[in-house]
Amino acid sequence: MDGDTVAFAYRPHPEALALDLAIQAAGRLALPHTPARGGGGADPGRLEPGGAGEIRHWHPDPAAAPPAEPPRRPAPVSPPWAPAAEAGGAWAWSPGDGWRRLASRPLLAAAVAVDAALRHPAGRPIALVAGDLAPIEERAWLAWCLASGAALVLSPEPDLAPWALHWARPTVACLPAAALDETAALLRASERPRPLRRRLRRLHAVLAYGQDADGAAAAADPLWADLGTGIAAFPDLSAAVRQDALE
Repeated sequence: MDGDTVAFAYRPHPEALALDLAIQAAGRLALPHTPARGGGGADPGRLEPGGAGEIRHWHPDPAAAPPAEPPRRPAPVSPPWAPAAEAGGAWAWSPGDGWRRLASRPLLAAAVAVDAALRHPAGRPIALVAGDLAPIEERAWLAWCLASGAALVLSPEPDLAPWALHWARPTVACLPAAALDETAALLRASERPRPLRRRLRRLHAVLAYGQDADGAAAAADPLWADLGTGIAAFPDLSAAVRQDALE
């Protein structure tokens, strides 16, 4: 697929997610940008992934009215979400591969891999979306959320994910492995043990990604087990993303 790349300023807000899906629905490639990756957001040209070709559009503020292209909102979808074959895709980043383009089919395959790794009870999940959409794991997590018809809990900033867990009480979450212990410490400090267990009793599972995610999951803070929350490493997505990965 030769869709244009549309880069946009990203934070986990409803407007940004709607814009991301609108870009894909228009047959374009979504490239979410946060200040942590791309030089502060001042120069869209610096966001260009290696070998990506020219970024054709830059939308700096997803809260503002979208430009004429892509459309203001994606086409209506009903869960389970299944992108059309002609739908666009997104850029995703991983430490080993750098940036790569993903069409809708490998994104859906990644969602299937996430579902196989995630243990959650029957019924509609409530999923925390807190991170930068650039990492391939966060992109796969969003794809799973859409495919499963999950209700989304959006943390205003990644650093506020512990408070989103505490107050919004999702049933599943995806966190960087490096943040597991800090998140547990903040939750422990927020409330006494018994009220905290009652508050978070429906948090069934957290997937951890990043360097040594398997080790971090195995050595997770005992608080998670006390809460009844399973901690697992994010699944390997290499087989999924090879399916129809854009050349």
